[in-house]
Amino acid sequence: MLPPFALHIETVVLLAAGILLALLIGWTLARWRGQRWLSMIQQQLQAEHDELVRKADEQERLLHDHQELTERLRNEQSQLQQALLVETEKRAGLAAQAERIPTLENALSHREEQLAGLHQELSSSRTRAAQLETELIKERESAAEKLATLL
Repeated sequence: MLPPFALHIETVVLLAAGILLALLIGWTLARWRGQRWLSMIQQQLQAEHDELVRKADEQERLLHDHQELTERLRNEQSQLQQALLVETEKRAGLAAQAERIPTLENALSHREEQLAGLHQELSSSRTRAAQLETELIKERESAAEKLATLL
């Protein structure tokens, strides 16, 4: 038989081997769980990263759209300001012309009065010319009669 000391060494070696095996199994399980946990965290981080990239892309697209809209609105504003300036100049010209209307109406009225006076004068002159022509004809006839009587 083995001495009692030898039994204790075997027991101790078996116990140490069992503890070592248990530690190895525990460490393997802990490592496996850690890797699983790490993989899960990496997947979550990747999903969050993908979501953040998607949101950043969307924000960039929105920013680009906003910049295009802003530029388009600035161009439209510039065109409207130019059109407003042109219309303001036209209005100023029309206002100046409108201010001249009373003066032109007075001048037209005066010219119409002058024209009416000239028409009346022309009519009187025609009447007078007709009278003078009639008198001239009578005088010629009278002169012709006198000349005929003298001859």
